[in-house]
Amino acid sequence: MPRACILPLVFIMMCDAAPHGSRIPAASDVVTYGKAIDVAVLDSALRSQKLQDWIASARLHLQRVQWSLGDCDIQPNDAHPDADYPICTRIDFRRGTVWGWISVKIGSIHEGIHGRPEVLTCVVKSGGLPPAGVFRSTKRLSELPALLDKATANH
Repeated sequence: MPRACILPLVFIMMCDAAPHGSRIPAASDVVTYGKAIDVAVLDSALRSQKLQDWIASARLHLQRVQWSLGDCDIQPNDAHPDADYPICTRIDFRRGTVWGWISVKIGSIHEGIHGRPEVLTCVVKSGGLPPAGVFRSTKRLSELPALLDKATANH
């Protein structure tokens, strides 16, 4: 099974086995919260609007978008089962043969949704399935349109 399919499964199993005091939100709550985040909070270079509206904007030209509960691209450490791992809203997207994802940290498994949301990564991949192609990444949403345009132009 590809690593990309296994990690979310491991994260869900980790959440199911989390300590009694955990406040792990439902996936639907994570998605609803993530869609409502103001992009100006995530990146001061952007004007205020909901993340969902910014993702759907004509500037990005995304053809497929999928929102989900994410593991923030962190693999759980079995040596520290009580660690307070982050929870992310994950947005997977595709534009033609270019694809990628955004991970936005919105809380942790012990505290639930809390604190200031933070973009951990925006990844753009061009050139088909791994290992072919080029990965580009940023932590600034305002740089995503240029990364998408460059990846699309090079393919």
